[in-house]
Order: sequence, then structure tokens, then C-alpha cells
Amino acid sequence: MVALVAMTTPWLLLAGSLARISKRYSRALLGLAGVSLLLVAAAGFGIVPHAHAQARISGYTLMFS
Repeated sequence: MVALVAMTTPWLLLAGSLARISKRYSRALLGLAGVSLLLVAAAGFGIVPHAHAQARISGYTLMFS
């Protein structure tokens, strides 16, 4: 759980900060976040395959969706 928080928090903070800082791009970033969440949900329901990368160290798998 600590690794999950450590890997996701910086990206969530960056996305939130960019959306607040730039009103010009906030709608695009919000749309991108929505599409990302929809892809994760679709992968969770088995509609689309999970996108992943196999790490060379210790056999860990990095899931993108």
C-alpha cells in the first residue's frame, strides 16, 4: 500500500496542480483524467485488456490500466 501511495500521489498532485494553474488546459486535462478512469474501469470489468510492462528487477509488473 505504501508503494501504491508513493507511486500515484505525485502524478495526482501534478494533474491537479496543472488543472488549477492553467485554465486554458483544464478541460483537456479533466477529459484525459476521465478517459483514463474509464479505461481502468473497462480493464477491471474485462472489456479491454490490461496494459502492463514487466519490470526486469524482481519480476514486478507495472499496470497502466
